[in-house]
Amino acid sequence: MIRQMRLKKTCLAMMVGLFAFFCGMTDPVWVLQAGEAEGIYDYAKLLTEEEALELAGELSELAAKSGWEIFVLTTEDAKGSSAREYSEAFLDGHLIGDDGIVYTIDMDNREVYLATTGDAIYYLTDNRIEDVIDEGYDYVVDGAYKAAFSGMITATGTAYDKGIPSDQYTYDEDTGKIVRYQEPKSVKWYEVLVALALACGAFLAVFLGVLGKYRLKWDAYKYDFHANGRVDVTNQEDRLVNQLVTHRHIQRNTSSGSSHSSGSRSSVHTGSGGRSYGGGGRKF
Repeated sequence: MIRQMRLKKTCLAMMVGLFAFFCGMTDPVWVLQAGEAEGIYDYAKLLTEEEALELAGELSELAAKSGWEIFVLTTEDAKGSSAREYSEAFLDGHLIGDDGIVYTIDMDNREVYLATTGDAIYYLTDNRIEDVIDEGYDYVVDGAYKAAFSGMITATGTAYDKGIPSDQYTYDEDTGKIVRYQEPKSVKWYEVLVALALACGAFLAVFLGVLGKYRLKWDAYKYDFHANGRVDVTNQEDRLVNQLVTHRHIQRNTSSGSSHSSGSRSSVHTGSGGRSYGGGGRKF
């Protein structure tokens, strides 16, 4: 009798456990945690399950186009860090490669922030980051967080489609150093073969031309050094007869403005993890 009662209690406990498990599967928080692999980290619980899944699809499309790792991040506890520090620490812990961005809504510091690293720095200049935040800021203020993220993702895709500005440069906030962007150059294997073929062709053309012009017979030809070798030494002296000096005033540009276009500048700094970061944010 006691054994049967224990068996019934065990079965009942298992049924309760299974029920709780399946109920938990439908909970939005559980789904968002499982969706972290898709780039959604909604620690502040600002998104519904449906919104998180839609954003994951948008992130996937942009990531496929750009080749960057892209994340959505929310928090209500930045653990004493600024929005910038929190976002960069997140990327340090989650990036697999070198190129990535994270859109952060920080409810603790009341700030929306976009952090960039790798190639994303060159595409998302300071001005373009402001444009991206513009597309989401009003939605953040209104509490429409999914729309805010969607707007920023779309604006980022537009910036990527525009490409890297021709006069893009990075400004290091830590050192003041300015580095202009240079398009990476790569030499294809067929370009090497073409260059070698052209070089060989030019050499043969010159060699055969000289050979045909002089018709040299290498076994019988001898150069007469005594008859043809002669050195003439001539004494030559230069004397200054007259001197004319002309003075002309050259107008210099004394403008204090920078020669660099601020619209093409990407401000960068070294994060706590040693990685170079760009980005920008705005309080709400």
